[in-house]
Amino acid sequence: MRFLVIAARACACIRPALHPRPDWAQDMAGPTPPLPDRLAACLTDLWPLARTQHGTLPPSPPPASPEWLHTAWSLIRPPCQMMETGGDERLDPDPTTRLNRYGTCGHSRPDVLAFSSSTASFPSPLACTAMEAAWFGLMQDLAYQRPSTSMAELRAFVAAHFGADSAGHVVMAASGTDCSLAALALCAMGGATVSTILPGAEETGSGVPMATLGRHFAHRTARGIAVEPGRVIAGFAAHNLCIAIPLRTQDGTLRAEASVQAACAQAVTAALAQGHRVLLYLLDVSKTGLMAPAPDTIRALQALDPARVDVLVDGCQARLTPAHVRAYLAQGWAVMVTGSKFFAGPAFCGALLLPEHWRARLETGALPSGLADYAHQNEWPPLPAAQATLPTGLNSGLVLRWTGARAEMAAFAAVPARARRVRLGRFLSGVEHLLRQCPCVLPVTAASPRRAHQDDTWAGRQSIFSFLILAPGGAGVLDMPRSRLLHRWLQADLSACLPPHKATLAAMACYVGQPVAMTHPQAPGNIAGALRIAASARHAATPQHDPAGFIDSEISKVGLVLDKIALILRHWDSVARHNPAPTLPLAPDTPPQTAFTALRSAPTESKKDA
Repeated sequence: MRFLVIAARACACIRPALHPRPDWAQDMAGPTPPLPDRLAACLTDLWPLARTQHGTLPPSPPPASPEWLHTAWSLIRPPCQMMETGGDERLDPDPTTRLNRYGTCGHSRPDVLAFSSSTASFPSPLACTAMEAAWFGLMQDLAYQRPSTSMAELRAFVAAHFGADSAGHVVMAASGTDCSLAALALCAMGGATVSTILPGAEETGSGVPMATLGRHFAHRTARGIAVEPGRVIAGFAAHNLCIAIPLRTQDGTLRAEASVQAACAQAVTAALAQGHRVLLYLLDVSKTGLMAPAPDTIRALQALDPARVDVLVDGCQARLTPAHVRAYLAQGWAVMVTGSKFFAGPAFCGALLLPEHWRARLETGALPSGLADYAHQNEWPPLPAAQATLPTGLNSGLVLRWTGARAEMAAFAAVPARARRVRLGRFLSGVEHLLRQCPCVLPVTAASPRRAHQDDTWAGRQSIFSFLILAPGGAGVLDMPRSRLLHRWLQADLSACLPPHKATLAAMACYVGQPVAMTHPQAPGNIAGALRIAASARHAATPQHDPAGFIDSEISKVGLVLDKIALILRHWDSVARHNPAPTLPLAPDTPPQTAFTALRSAPTESKKDA
């Protein structure tokens, strides 16, 4: 019975999936369970569907447990909607397009030209299959009222993949920004005031500077609690500081490394003189692929006062290898990673990897009380400080998203190291050539990462290509507002506002990284918007029968993206008059009997009252 309730409610919650919409669907999609008589009528209507799949069921449905319904009702969602939970409002779908703020959604989009891993990606069919299996597991746990082990398994996977000492050295988090907040909490245990030194603040997540202050960075937390952005989170010091260190000059060129080092040194020295603890960031790498400061600089600054200077590596782009992560952890530096970005898993799956002395703080200290609004116990190491502060519960959306990322990461790891290097190198060289030849873009210089632990892997190359757009008519480069418009129009079907002979190109949904603000003297207001084309793990986990052909096809698709940019620039005024929205995603359609069968058929130790 519980499986039928789960299957029916999940299917009813997918708005466009049922045509015509049966009577039971409105009741099963409601925010609260139907009244007993109405629920009984709904289940009676649905029972023949279940019996066609399982003839051994009795001729009429047994009653559903009111207690179980009250507990389970709000937790039952279809997979694509469950994925949208357990984050902040950036994950919320637009009511018209069903796309989130990144322009993506919870199911696969094979129709798009996808080079946006520096921002967010649609899940691949591989990830969707893994997430659907995880959803069935979560729903079975719910039906049998048994605790889920999913988060513990994912923490163990992340530890094994990146080389952390154990699952007890991993904190799971909804996003890179949530990772920053978790890192500050560990640095600030005991109520210490913290000065965060943040190189390239303009090229990290938009909420990171606020999170480093211990303040709310969105209107809703990952646990769904409404908060006021900018307000100090309970338990964090009110006078934390964030010192931003720019990585570029006023004309957009890279700042000299010595200048960045000197600014970081001055900030660390001043913070220590004020009696603050210091949280010093190392970007590996930024939104445009920059790495700063140099690891040698970080080591020298930490040596000024090792007991009060913590180092946090922002590896949220995940464009580094497990060997690099292990080298950072071995130096006592914490590392933030994600399963999205380079690995192209669903947006909003982050993790903070802890060196031993960070983990040990959880054995005796106390976390800021307000962290309870953001995280559950099972996302943190099972140690006293986390268990005393954080509530029990499960972030089901985070489980699904990390499960999808896990599938992408496993596929990438299965490719031999040399093949990964060759395939990604072929793609990166092809993209570089196209950008140099394109007359409507201005590539932005970014040096390849220089790490203390160097090797000959793919991670030694620049894998994010940033570029400014030359404005129509040759009037400088596009500023941020027009770059955002261009980014949005690339995702949209423009065939209605462009010449008919260009309809095929105009209709293509093209995904590149969201524009990054960058100073430039030829942009209105001196602030340009740099779009980004990035490699992802999928460019290495290619079809085995013809990897070179697949890579060449992807390079050709990059050419089509640049062609669409040129087309929009030539017809800017016409497109602006229409201002089309991004293309609607295809909606999944799972009939209730299919979901019911899958839930019932999976092996389990008991099917009592299910």
